[in-house]
Amino acid sequence: MTEKKPHHDLDEFVVRSTDDGKRLAKRYSGRMKVTLTLMPGDTYRCIVRDGDGCGVSVTVGHPVVLQHATDSPEAFDDAARAAISFALMEKDEHGIRVLTDHANYDGERAVIARSPSDDTTLKTKLKKGAKK
Repeated sequence: MTEKKPHHDLDEFVVRSTDDGKRLAKRYSGRMKVTLTLMPGDTYRCIVRDGDGCGVSVTVGHPVVLQHATDSPEAFDDAARAAISFALMEKDEHGIRVLTDHANYDGERAVIARSPSDDTTLKTKLKKGAKK
């Protein structure tokens, strides 16, 4: 008998190692999905996909001032946020933007979730803003 995995599988929330030792994570914002791989030299290779199925590959370096280890979940969150920003600026040969912006925002920053259905970060931010 095959066991059904719960919707919030633990793998969605942790950073995983690939067979070759690279660190891999997935992050989400709205209808956008970012797949990140920590590469040698502490850069992140990121594939950003919008809700329409289009994708862009960008490379993001770590911040100048490190607040977290480069392979921590928080660092992957920060890299995903940066990757979305850079990917949305990508244009094709005709000068047309490649991706449609389907990210969720809290002010000017993209809200990053570690699961496609995990919008608790967004709900928490909205509740905090409503109390003011």
